[in-house]
Amino acid sequence: MGGRWGFAFGRARSRFVLLAEYARRAALWARACSAEEVWPFFDVTSYVAPEFVLAPELDGVLPDLYAPWSSSRSGAESYYLVPLLEEIQRPDFSEAEVFWGSDTFSAEWRMAREGDSVRIQARWHSTLGNYESLLAERGDMVARARVFVSEWAKILRRIVTDIEAESVELDDDDIFLRTKALLAA
Repeated sequence: MGGRWGFAFGRARSRFVLLAEYARRAALWARACSAEEVWPFFDVTSYVAPEFVLAPELDGVLPDLYAPWSSSRSGAESYYLVPLLEEIQRPDFSEAEVFWGSDTFSAEWRMAREGDSVRIQARWHSTLGNYESLLAERGDMVARARVFVSEWAKILRRIVTDIEAESVELDDDDIFLRTKALLAA
């Protein structure tokens, strides 16, 4: 593969390692904040400093990419990864809106069922390496729901394996048990 895609895919392993490290750190924060039920994607600030309010003079200075996590976005449902994957597998799944806000990319995904597939309309706010325009050029992504879930399951399997290998004790293991059930299905 040439061009920017060759560069991007040439770093797939390092990005996997970065995602695994993000999940590890998020797990530590989730445990410290007693927020295991919303791990791995959650707003740490709302647990560590719930009284925190962004100064009004900074509101217009920060990039719009942080807006998806704002609680002021009424009507937009935010899904966490495991519940999202559970939902996608349900026969009556029709649509979902997902807001990603990690330190490596920020995006909004509008997901809709199309037969046995899922169509993802992505709006990329930022990516590590500045690939937003390249990703936007690709248009919608359509994947079989089963394949979409199985790709995420690879990452979740690694996380579950690490948690079990380290004998991590979770105060609330609901999401962990749901993850294991998802992987067993």
